[in-house]
Amino acid sequence: MNPVKMQQEMSPLITMPTDSKRRVTGFSRLAVVATIALTLGLVFLTRTTSTSSVANVVPAGPLPVDMYAAVAGKYSFASSNGYEDFLKAKGLGMVKRSLLAKEKPDLIIEHYASGYTLTTVYSLKTTKISFALGVPFDADFNYNFVEHVVATLHDDTLDLARTDDASRESYAFGADGIVVTYTANDGTSGTVTYRRA
Repeated sequence: MNPVKMQQEMSPLITMPTDSKRRVTGFSRLAVVATIALTLGLVFLTRTTSTSSVANVVPAGPLPVDMYAAVAGKYSFASSNGYEDFLKAKGLGMVKRSLLAKEKPDLIIEHYASGYTLTTVYSLKTTKISFALGVPFDADFNYNFVEHVVATLHDDTLDLARTDDASRESYAFGADGIVVTYTANDGTSGTVTYRRA
């Protein structure tokens, strides 16, 4: 793409303050230049990834590129271990913990060129979370509060790490299913195992 054309397209989005009482200092000029560079980079990234293959969107790992799409599908609950302890450490009340711990949800993973959608189907509620790898997003994982999250893929594990504390969910993909390890901020963890439906 032509850099001049990109700059012309972006110029209405980037404006300098016109207030005569404000001086543009060296630091604020640097901030404006950094903002422009970041914006142009994001526009370039968006335009290149929208027409390119999954290999340009997903960080490289030992899985072949077609395996990233292979994890997509429906998975059924098989077992859990320590999940209620995790929910307690996460700060959920007794009633909510009991309901979630007794659930046997289905997990549906959808893969797109732009990222993933995780849908968890509970008996009373369905949660749906869409994200791109490496891009921060906000989500409610059925805990009744929003968390700030970044998703990364390492080897055969999809990691959803919280940005405001140390809690996370790690989805380890295997030949016949997924083991999800939930870890609270204090280190308390629990697992839920899903088998491909």
